[in-house]
Amino acid sequence: MKEEKRRKWKERLKTVIIIVLIIIIILLLLRGCEGECAKTAVIDEGKQVELQNTTSGKVRIKMSPQVNIKKGIMQDLDFCNYNENRLLKIKIINDNKSIYESPFVNSGDVLKGDYINVKSLTKGVNDAVAEVYSYDLNRKLMGQTNVKFILNYIS
Repeated sequence: MKEEKRRKWKERLKTVIIIVLIIIIILLLLRGCEGECAKTAVIDEGKQVELQNTTSGKVRIKMSPQVNIKKGIMQDLDFCNYNENRLLKIKIINDNKSIYESPFVNSGDVLKGDYINVKSLTKGVNDAVAEVYSYDLNRKLMGQTNVKFILNYIS
């Protein structure tokens, strides 16, 4: 008799634990990506690129000419910093509104994608300007250049 009560108690406890776990998972899914999640850039620190000496003042970058956006995330920005001893930031402008600003991208790093504010974008093709800011290692602004590109807002 006691053994059967123990077995039933263990089964009930397992059931309660499973229900609690399911509730926690559902709450996390409903919460979505808020707060810190939306501030996290996807940066590849592979250091696989050949860096250029920037003492002459020239800056070398690479980024995709067309960037797809799915669920509020730039999928293939591929913004590369090919410069020695130089930090870069990218600010994306659409319809005279800033819709994205990156963290500092270190020498040799690649910013593959990140969350972007899609409120002012229309579905499909959107013209945009990437303002690329160049900083020395002390984070003093050294210069700026602008690059036109396309944001393809899928969903």
